[in-house]
Amino acid sequence: MATPLGRRGAWLAMILALAGALALMRSHWMWILPFGDPGPPPGRLIDVGGFRVHLACEGEGRPAVVLDAGSGDAWLTWFQVQPALAKVTRVCSYDRAGIGYSDPGPRPRSRRRIVEELRTLLHRAGVPPPYVLVGHSFGGLDARLYAGLHPREVAGLVLLDSSHEDHWAHAPREFKERHSRQIEEERLLAEKAERGEPMPRILTIPELPWRARRQLGAVSRRPAWYRASYDELLIADASPREFAAVPRTLDVPLLVLSAGERQRPPDRPLELHERWVRVAAELQNDLAARSPRSRHLTVEGAGHSIHRDRPDVVIRELTTFVSNLRAPLQEK
Repeated sequence: MATPLGRRGAWLAMILALAGALALMRSHWMWILPFGDPGPPPGRLIDVGGFRVHLACEGEGRPAVVLDAGSGDAWLTWFQVQPALAKVTRVCSYDRAGIGYSDPGPRPRSRRRIVEELRTLLHRAGVPPPYVLVGHSFGGLDARLYAGLHPREVAGLVLLDSSHEDHWAHAPREFKERHSRQIEEERLLAEKAERGEPMPRILTIPELPWRARRQLGAVSRRPAWYRASYDELLIADASPREFAAVPRTLDVPLLVLSAGERQRPPDRPLELHERWVRVAAELQNDLAARSPRSRHLTVEGAGHSIHRDRPDVVIRELTTFVSNLRAPLQEK
């Protein structure tokens, strides 16, 4: 017969075992969650010409802010920024074709095709122009091309450590070699996913809240996402050709936010890293010179993903940017 002390010890052992199991689940939930049912998308799936694109909008007011993510990235990358901006104006994030909840789009992909799909998406969703286009990295080139092709629909541009169309013309040889290897790696991953082989999640955002983490985890093994990521690497190489037909200078308000910290990967020689930091600064300065009405801010404490490293700065600067644009628009 068990003694009271023995029973208490057994209960304590069970509690400790349960706590350990919960801790293990918590540390691994990013691998557990992707097998769940993603359920309906948080936004709307809108037909843009035979396939659907996911658009998530919040808030009210003009001008609407449109958030365009980096290469292969989904709408949830803006989870810290979008709700705060929605208190100021209408703000929309979206998934490019094949990414997140969006259907695959027609191929071959091109940056101009992406821009026209975004334009159709916004028009069919009833989001009236002019827009404040906010582009991070790859998305910064989308925003600039949209403004070049449809200047009357753009109230202003905000570039978050944006890519530059001449990036690869100035990048060190070692970077180009690594990029070529990355393209091949992405192609092989896309083919594996399309064959139905077990795949890791294509995107993780550790700081996401529980519900958003589950949404992302449930869609982040879709083969279409792997293929879209590969296609977007190819699109980046074609950027100079796609910008040849649009004006280099745009007469719109422009805000350029650049990374204040470019950390050196352990395998990158110091001299090579310092050379790249100088080139990156020159390219960011060139982007800031593209409008006579521009402002350039280097964000301390932020790496390439400024909106996730320093969302406070992005929210503050975008709020001011929208407020400065709003008065003239309200007079129309």
